Amino acid sequence: MRLPLTLLLLLTLTRCLGQTLSAVDKKLADVYENVPERYTDDQKEARMELFERLLMKYTRQLPKTISYPFKNLSETSAVYISTSDDSNLRIYSYDRNRRRSMPWFNNVYQYRANGKVLARHVKPPHQLVPDYTIYKINTLAAGGKTYYIAQRVAFGGLLTEYSLRFMAIENGGVNDNIKLLQTGKTFENVLICGKVDELNGEQKFSIDYDKASGTISMPVVSDDGKVGSKRVVYKFNGKWFVRV
Repeated sequence: MRLPLTLLLLLTLTRCLGQTLSAVDKKLADVYENVPERYTDDQKEARMELFERLLMKYTRQLPKTISYPFKNLSETSAVYISTSDDSNLRIYSYDRNRRRSMPWFNNVYQYRANGKVLARHVKPPHQLVPDYTIYKINTLAAGGKTYYIAQRVAFGGLLTEYSLRFMAIENGGVNDNIKLLQTGKTFENVLICGKVDELNGEQKFSIDYDKASGTISMPVVSDDGKVGSKRVVYKFNGKWFVRV
C-alpha cells in the first residue's frame, strides 16, 4: 500500500528532531523552497502544509531554535526571521505562495514565557487579506515591563505599506494588541508609517528607532507614495508614543 505523499514526507523529515539544528535548518529550507514544478496545485499546497507543521513542531519542541540563525531558511525566497534584542521574541514570516503569485504571508510567534519556549501560528485576520511581513523587532522597557515594536510591511498592493505593531509577552503568550500609540483622545496598537510607491528604485523608506530616547522617526510620504526629506517623529512619554 502506498502512503500519501504528505504522510511519507512527514515520516521522513520529522526524524530531524533527533538531529542537529543545522539539519533541521536544511530540511525546513528544502521543504519550503525546493518544490518540483511537476507538482499539481494540491501537491504544492500539501507541501506548504507540511512546512507549516514542521516549523511549528521544531519551534515548539526544540527551545534552542529561538536563537539559532537558520541561515538556509532565511536565504530562501520570501522568508523573514526577526529576533528581538533581548532574545525573548522571534517572528517567522513566510509567503505561502512562495512568490508564485501575489505574496500571502503568515507569521509564527516564538517566545519565552514562564521558563519555556513556546510558539503560536498567527494566521491573517481576514481570509481575503494576507498578513503583514515582520522584518525587525525593537524593544522598549517601561514600568518594569518590556514592550516589542514590530516593524512590518504589506506587499502586493499598488503601494507598499509600512507600519509598526506594539506587542508584549504576558500571561504566558504574546499580546499583539498593546495600545502604545496616542492620537488625540484615542489609543491604538498600530502606527501606519507610510504607503510607498516602490516601483521607483531610487526611493528608500526607513523607520528609525532610538531605544535610549524612546523615539521613532520616519520620512513623510505623499499621497502618491513619494518619500520626502522631512521626517515625522513620535516620542514615548512614559505611557504612550505621541507625535512631537
